[in-house]
Parts: sequence; structure tokens; C-alpha cells
Amino acid sequence: MLPAMLRAARACYLVTLLLLGFCLLFPGLGLAERLERVWGEGRVVSVALGLVILGLLAEHLLGGLTRHRQSALARALLRLQPTLKHKGAIEILIRALESPDESVSEAAHRELKRITQQDLPAEPERWRVWLREEERATMRGARSESTR
Repeated sequence: MLPAMLRAARACYLVTLLLLGFCLLFPGLGLAERLERVWGEGRVVSVALGLVILGLLAEHLLGGLTRHRQSALARALLRLQPTLKHKGAIEILIRALESPDESVSEAAHRELKRITQQDLPAEPERWRVWLREEERATMRGARSESTR
């Protein structure tokens, strides 16, 4: 429920910014003057700047919450499914390598090495390349078995 409400609030915010930007970019339409009558003389620009700053702070906060949620998901995966060797789990662990929480990225790296039996560095792109090569090898193997 909360993510949907946050998306709706963000959409309303973006529409408001778009309309304010439109009013400021096209003063000949008279929209800015109407807003000045409502908000007061010379307040349209200050309200627009205030909304931009508020939006930047909100995006920063929501981004932090999203990163924290992703870190929590990676930790939960490590706790609940320690023996899971599955492409989806490996992809989640690779994304967890990018976590700003160092303990999460280190735990993800240890788990990736354990379940894949690979000793790659904690660089997400190297793991993604490895995963793509594994997928190709699996597809080649599946094709050769189907032709027998």
C-alpha cells in the first residue's frame, strides 16, 4: 500500500513541478500572474524553488530507503536460503555487491563464492559476465542433449 501511495505522491509532485515550470517558461499565457494573485506578488519563483529543493530531499530519502530495503532483502536471502543455487538468487546477490552497506556487500560476495564455487573479485560486472557465460554454456548443453 505504501509504495503505491509514494508513487502517487511522486507523480503529483512531478506534475506540479511541470506546471510551475510551464508557468515560468511561458509568462505570456498569464498563468504566473494568476498564481501570484493566489500566492502573493513574486512568490511563484520562490515556491517553485522550494518545491525543487523539497523534491530533491525526498528523492534522496526515498533512495536511501530503497537501498536499505535492497540490503535487507539480500541479508534475508543469505539467512533464509544459504544453499540456494538459482539464477534469481545469484542476480540478487550480484546487486547486493553494490550495496553501500559494506557488511551486506561482503556477505553477498562470500555467499556468491560459496554457492558458485567461483573465486571472482567483489566486482558486480565480473559476476554478471560470469553469469552470462554460464547461461550460454547451459543453453549449449541443453541444445546438444536435445539433438541426441
